[in-house]
Amino acid sequence: TLVIVWIGGVIVTIWCTALTNFRLARVVKAKSRQLTSQQLREVDRFSRSAGVFPAPEVRFSPDIDGPALLGVVNPLLLLPPRFFDRFDRSEQALMIYHELAHFRRKDAWWNLLFCVLRCVFWFNPLILMAERRFRLDQELSCDQFVMSDEPPSQRALYATAMLKVASPKYSSSLIGFRNNSPEILTRVQRLQHHRISPAQSVFGPVGFALL
Repeated sequence: TLVIVWIGGVIVTIWCTALTNFRLARVVKAKSRQLTSQQLREVDRFSRSAGVFPAPEVRFSPDIDGPALLGVVNPLLLLPPRFFDRFDRSEQALMIYHELAHFRRKDAWWNLLFCVLRCVFWFNPLILMAERRFRLDQELSCDQFVMSDEPPSQRALYATAMLKVASPKYSSSLIGFRNNSPEILTRVQRLQHHRISPAQSVFGPVGFALL
C-alpha cells in the first residue's frame, strides 16, 4: 500500500510540475518581445566580455522584475521591459554577468536534477526547504563569481541594482520570477564577503568531503 501511495504521489507531482512549467513557457512565449538590434549588440558585448559565446537567446518579458534565465536545453535570457532605462550600463553588465554565470555553470540542469529529487521525495517536507536553500546558494555562488574580479567600488553598484529589482514598485506577476526580499537582503549582506580565501578554498572542499 505504501509503495502504491508513493508511486501515485510521484506521478501527481511530476504532472503538476510539468503543467506549471508548460504554462510558464506558454505565458513567456505569448507575452515576450524581441530586443532592438542595438540592444542585442549591447547584450552580445556583455556576453563576449563574460566569455560566453554564442549567448543564449534574449527577449523582453513584462512579467519579471530583473534578468532571469529560463529553460534547460535552449535557455532563454529574459529581461524586464525597461531594463535599459531603469539600470545604468554598469548595472546592466553586472546583472547580465550574473545570469551568464548560471548559464556557464549549467545551473538549469542542476535545478532539473533537484526537481527529480523533489518528485521522488514528495512526502518529505524538508525537500522544499532544501530546494530553497539550494537555489539561494546558487545565487550567492554566482554573486561571488561576478564580484571576484571586480573592484570594491562595484559592490555598492551591484547591491543597488539588486535592491532595485526587489522594490515593490516593480513587483512581478509571473510565478517563479518573484524576487524574495529576505533572500535579496541576504545576498546584499554577503557581498562584503564575496572573496574566498586560499584557506577556505582548501579546507572547505576537504571538510565537505569528510562530512
